Amino acid sequence: MKLKLLIFSLAGLFLIGCSSHPSAVYPLQLIGQIVTNWDAPFSAIQEWKISPESTVRTFVESLATSECERAKECSTGDAKREVQAIIDAGCDPYESSIMSISCEMQEKTCRCTCAEKKYGLNTLYYYDLVLVKKKWKIEYFEKDYKQTN
Repeated sequence: MKLKLLIFSLAGLFLIGCSSHPSAVYPLQLIGQIVTNWDAPFSAIQEWKISPESTVRTFVESLATSECERAKECSTGDAKREVQAIIDAGCDPYESSIMSISCEMQEKTCRCTCAEKKYGLNTLYYYDLVLVKKKWKIEYFEKDYKQTN
């Protein structure tokens, strides 16, 4: 809110200084566009705040708490089909806690490793993510059976 007030104050001072000049109409048009589209740049920033790590966290926590439809929204392709199979099987909750998530990003793909404590066992999962309409979605996931203890 303070940012809006500052911008409008500066715009007002700018208009007062330019009002006697014939090109004063242009700043008015510019300010009109800024006011009309005020939320557009901020919504784009919000979309990019959704990191691959937060997508994996949401996916894992949703499955563990039996919110499988939410997990399905975070997925695409094979992962979405896998979640649907979990839903068809009853989508039962289970005990889980995330110990760590690390991701290696490419341009429009990402590979994440998630260390999870599931049923008291340390389990390692790999997640392949893709950008779909500026949002990270899990495309494929698998358990590393060698790292489970």
